[in-house]
Amino acid sequence: MNTLGLGVLVHLRLFSDASEFTDMFQWIISHRPEEILGLLQHQWPIIKDQVICNTEIKEKIANISVPCDGSPDLHPLSRTYLPTPELKSRFSQYVEDTDDFAFLNFDETLAPHDLSAWSFLHDYFGVGKSDTLLFYLDVLASLSRTKVREPRKVFDLYQIIYGKVISWDDVAIGRELVR
Repeated sequence: MNTLGLGVLVHLRLFSDASEFTDMFQWIISHRPEEILGLLQHQWPIIKDQVICNTEIKEKIANISVPCDGSPDLHPLSRTYLPTPELKSRFSQYVEDTDDFAFLNFDETLAPHDLSAWSFLHDYFGVGKSDTLLFYLDVLASLSRTKVREPRKVFDLYQIIYGKVISWDDVAIGRELVR
């Protein structure tokens, strides 16, 4: 246990012994979702082994809803993206308003500009970090919520999606994702 010898906890416990979130962590999830990313990053060295060995905990964390950059809505962690320059650039090729996309916001954390500090989110919780088929489908969904000024961009986006589908190892699964 992480205590100072006086029974004072140094680190907040996130999980009970039964693969459940502790009451305190559940309260943070419900009332302070903007703190979740920083808490996970701070606690990662402590909880990594427990998370890796427990698929149930991993899935629960992946399904926690977190705020994203500029979006008023919360998004499940596993349906968000690291705000890499490459992804932001690719996104802005098709959609002008980046406020309606699930790029994570690290401004209120201890490592707001060090994307390497956040690679564990991709490695263990499904956060996107590259321009996959799912990324382009999410771009298309975002584009569908805006006024399209250049129809050519929509056509170009569909071409990229088609290319991603036919380049998948299992084209049938790629087609199902597009449907």
